Amino acid sequence: MARLPKEIPLGCIVATCTLMGCRRTEDVVHQITEIERIYGNYEIGRFAWFLTDIVALPEAIPFKGHQGFFHVPDELLA
Repeated sequence: MARLPKEIPLGCIVATCTLMGCRRTEDVVHQITEIERIYGNYEIGRFAWFLTDIVALPEAIPFKGHQGFFHVPDELLA
């Protein structure tokens, strides 16, 4: 079920996925839908991630993230 951005919990893990690729936003901005624009920042100089195997978790798991890539303990998602 899609959620509006204001309804998405902050400071939580809400899904798992596989990162399949990454491209500059200026190369993909013409391919994204209006709903994708609501959820992301597609300004020039940023990057778009291509995800597969997205699985929403039944409940959000509180977790303080970081900018960039970071490790999530396996036991947290068990």
